[in-house]
Amino acid sequence: MASEKNITFTISLYTSEDWEKNMGGWRCSALNIPGAMIDAIFVNGQKIDDSKYQVLKKYSIIRWSDGTPPPQALASVLLTQELLTQEQSKELSQKWKQTAIILPFVAAVLGSTITYFSNKDKTPTLQNKAIVESVSKNDVIVKDTFNIMFPRGLRAVISSTNLFKDSIARSNPKLYLLNKGIAVGRVDEGTKIAYAALVQKNPEEIKYIPWIMDGKPVSIGYSHAILNAGPIKGAKYKEVQFFQDKNYFKVYIYPIEDGQPQGPVVEPLKSGINWYELKQGLSQAFDELYKQKKYVEFGNLGVFTDSDGGWEYRLEYEILDRK
Repeated sequence: MASEKNITFTISLYTSEDWEKNMGGWRCSALNIPGAMIDAIFVNGQKIDDSKYQVLKKYSIIRWSDGTPPPQALASVLLTQELLTQEQSKELSQKWKQTAIILPFVAAVLGSTITYFSNKDKTPTLQNKAIVESVSKNDVIVKDTFNIMFPRGLRAVISSTNLFKDSIARSNPKLYLLNKGIAVGRVDEGTKIAYAALVQKNPEEIKYIPWIMDGKPVSIGYSHAILNAGPIKGAKYKEVQFFQDKNYFKVYIYPIEDGQPQGPVVEPLKSGINWYELKQGLSQAFDELYKQKKYVEFGNLGVFTDSDGGWEYRLEYEILDRK
């Protein structure tokens, strides 16, 4: 039974958009959140028997047992772990050079996923007033923790602890950042440089457009869809993903689209990714998000594998106070 501190939210699963045919299930990025579990699946308002689906948490997949899924389902996600406190996060940040423990991917996906599925529409004029009045301009410097990710290489997403906690601010994240004195144009320029490095393009080629789903704009943190997304023709991979963990950035490359297995390990410097430009773009984005009060220091770059042969690039980092 869930405790009072557990968070529960729902995710719509669309077979036309989320189905991974080679694994016979829906992609569900919420399963990346540490402690996340599928509490129930509903179809047409009816709870489905547990025997009809299987949760493959490692692959963020919900499999439909008989291979003939309904057009749409609703997943109830239960979070059984809490976010780390600021003090705990800082302590872990000091240990990343000494530890080989794989730390969980929390804030980026949690902030973005719950933002999307918890939003409630309010009158825009009231939203804008409340955003200005509800959070002081110093909060972002002292308390906020930002996360950058490029899920499936199709979208650029910035989430933060304050955007997650403040339901009114979540509804208009760009205005929220502007009211904090953050130059979103400079942030966008930095994330475009970083994304261009991942897909082997020039930053000038990267164009952000509104993220639209089912005819409606999607509000997941401060986010954009990417026009003509994906690596250049001739790259060694067809799809790239980028996520931010607490002590390292994670990069996945796939030989074909839809997140297929990566195949043989490719050394970081032979992948085609411009790691220098990636760091430069991330540095600029974080520098502006933290209003020049903090900066990112990068550590080692390496390949990490698991017992099943899966692998990922990890680029270590720390967010430090500027003296």
